Amino acid sequence: MKHIYRIFKTQLLLVVMLLSAMLSFAQPVIQVPPLCNVVVAGTGVGTVTGPGGKVGNGGIVTMPDPFDKVSPDGDFTYVSNGTTLSSWKLYGDISKSTANVPPTAGIYLDGPTTPLNIESYNKILRFAETPVLPATIPDSKWARSKGRVEVRYSAPCGNNIIVFDIYKTYTNVAPSSVPIIIGPDCIKSNTTYTYSVDQTASDNANEAIGFDRYVWSGVPAGSTNVYNSADNSSITFTTPSQALLTSTTLFCAFGRANPWDTAGEFTAIIAGTTTTSKSIGLQPTTPSFITAPPSCLLTGTTSFNVAVTVVTGYAYSWATTGTSWLLVPSGTPLGSTVMVSNVDNNPGKLILTVTNTTSKGCLPVSFEYPINRDFKSPNVKISASSTCLIAGSTTNNFFVDGTASLNPTTWTLPVGWSITAGSANGTNSNINVTVPTTAAAGTYTITAKSNSCPGVISTTVFVKPAAPVFVATSPTCVTKGLVAIPAPGFSITPVAGVATTGYTWTYLIGTQPSGWTCTGNCNTVNPTVVPSGTVGGNVTGPVTVTVTATSGTGCSTSTTRTVNYNSVAPDALSAGCLSIGAAGTTTLTVANRPSPFYGTYTITSVLPAFVTSYAVNATTGVITLTTTAAAVAGTYSFIINHVTTSCGTSTSTLSAVFSDNGAVLSPGTIAGTTFDPILGNCDDYVINTLPVGATVGWFINGSTTALVANNTTILLSPSGNKLSLCGSGVAPTAVVARVTSTTGCVKILTAPLRGTHSSKQANPSGGSIKEVVEGISIYPNPSDGLFTIKVEKAHLLATATLTDASGKEIATYLLKKGDNKLEKQGIPAGVYTIVLEVDGKTESRQLLIK
Repeated sequence: MKHIYRIFKTQLLLVVMLLSAMLSFAQPVIQVPPLCNVVVAGTGVGTVTGPGGKVGNGGIVTMPDPFDKVSPDGDFTYVSNGTTLSSWKLYGDISKSTANVPPTAGIYLDGPTTPLNIESYNKILRFAETPVLPATIPDSKWARSKGRVEVRYSAPCGNNIIVFDIYKTYTNVAPSSVPIIIGPDCIKSNTTYTYSVDQTASDNANEAIGFDRYVWSGVPAGSTNVYNSADNSSITFTTPSQALLTSTTLFCAFGRANPWDTAGEFTAIIAGTTTTSKSIGLQPTTPSFITAPPSCLLTGTTSFNVAVTVVTGYAYSWATTGTSWLLVPSGTPLGSTVMVSNVDNNPGKLILTVTNTTSKGCLPVSFEYPINRDFKSPNVKISASSTCLIAGSTTNNFFVDGTASLNPTTWTLPVGWSITAGSANGTNSNINVTVPTTAAAGTYTITAKSNSCPGVISTTVFVKPAAPVFVATSPTCVTKGLVAIPAPGFSITPVAGVATTGYTWTYLIGTQPSGWTCTGNCNTVNPTVVPSGTVGGNVTGPVTVTVTATSGTGCSTSTTRTVNYNSVAPDALSAGCLSIGAAGTTTLTVANRPSPFYGTYTITSVLPAFVTSYAVNATTGVITLTTTAAAVAGTYSFIINHVTTSCGTSTSTLSAVFSDNGAVLSPGTIAGTTFDPILGNCDDYVINTLPVGATVGWFINGSTTALVANNTTILLSPSGNKLSLCGSGVAPTAVVARVTSTTGCVKILTAPLRGTHSSKQANPSGGSIKEVVEGISIYPNPSDGLFTIKVEKAHLLATATLTDASGKEIATYLLKKGDNKLEKQGIPAGVYTIVLEVDGKTESRQLLIK
């Protein structure tokens, strides 16, 4: 039995050996082109590693990338070893296509063709990844990833397949299209960064042929949280602290066959490996300082220094936003120390720019240091439009002095107060404050500080008290000359927020001290006032009584009460001189008028017809009457009222005697019986009664000029009271004397004519000369300037000449039978003479114009 088993075992071994030999003999291999390299032989008869070797099932071949599709070395040849080729099948980014277009399918199946030209081609290459190649390079798209070849064949024992992988080898020489590392040019400490390369060797996951490999090196020493993406095409790490961080070069090697490691992994990046690299600089980080910039600088400080801790390879430069600030850099390197001068009281900003001088890829980094100003200094204070405020007001302006006005400011206001509006310059160092209507009179504090600094400045303000109110019993009228104002006298209601003794009283007549005094409680609500005393100067009432309530320095509110004197009944009148025959003025003087005068006088009786108006002198109380030429001396009665504002009127009826200046004119002596134009006799006119110091003005036919043209001579006495007319010419038609006393009182005297008119009789009172001229009447008389001369019967020649009181001719009229309406508007009111000449007869009549 054992013998039989041994024979069977031997036979079975022979069969196995035979089958093995048959199978070994029936395993084909693939001859690769010379530029391709068999790195893993696989199984098969005659497999050979190395460039141009033979690869069997399970082998690995490397192919250059790019692989020139027109090269004869691109042919892969089937070595049958007793088998028959059935077909080729290609996967991944290899293709049999020779056209410079992507293949139409992901998998290429061909019939029993040998040799087969296999090209390197990436079927899913993105356009943005397409390298820019010289015109001499026929292909613009190249394979980047792995491929797989499947060869189907038939053998004595049935159909089989050979499968081997093709990996790409890369070169850093154009046009290899080796991608660059993408990521920041500069890094800084304690920060997470990610760097990546294009997925050059990892695009075939959808082909089910696995991934290629990437290996990274050069991560900064001390980095943490280092990890790769699933296909290792990116790396992420967190940089260490600044003390450990230096500039570095980051490397990425890619492609599993670059070079191939029998273990299937990279152990290190070695010479000859296809890599891409990126130089990474150290981004400047927040500097440290030996002397740091001050965050709060006292106002009034005009300079300071800053020194930075130097880091090798860095350069430092400074700038400022302070408009007037001056920067002087120093130190090694230059700029590691800076002196700041000419600093004003407003905030500013220092700007430190740090540049990495050893890495061109790193941009300069700027760091800003605000310099705020602390108000706690004698150099800055709060100013105000007023320190005396009114409850309920809204426009109370407070501002930090202009030298520090650009500082953003924090204000602290009393409870209930509010900011109405900030300033127009964009900061709130200038504000308007609303004081609530409920704010009581008194003292308040407002503070201000720069927003970022602790120092506080303050100012004291006051709320005005309410206006004092006089009690109803306070007098408004007193009798001049009182020894004291009767109780309760002047008194006010106490004002809230004002101290008991916080009142000041003043007493004025107009703007003059009145002589009134206070004898008790003078700074309280009810002082004792004595109005008597000598009033200096020519001042008049009323008296202004003012009480001022004070709630703080210079903060007060006043109330004024006007106190007038009671009126005084006039007791007697005296009158001045009255002008006769000419318009003028005269006076009425009340004997007991107040001195100094206060109030005024009025006349409520009907004035005499010759009085046109009156006026009262506000200083003396003298009444001046304006009179017309029709004034007549005599005794007249007047109702005189003394009126004071708000204090009533006292009335008296009084008489006054008016007299003229007493001048009297008479014809005097006659040198000849007639005024003979041939003989040249003289007429004399004499003012018999002439007031002492009076002046005389003579008017002949209304003129003071001698009648030389008429051979008439005028002779005046040395005193001016006598007029002589001598000559052989035409006799005058009117002679008038105007006598003015030293008081300005005027009397008009009209002289009777002499000579050929000797039949005219003198009128001692100064009236007109009468001569009978029948049938002529003048009306109305008095007239307002429009009057009528009525001529009842016809005459050969009738004229009328109008002259004023001085004898001056105003107008001449030619009269006709009937009504002659005459108008002389615009002449002053007064007494005028109308000289009528009718058929050689002459008559003078007076006309009063109002």
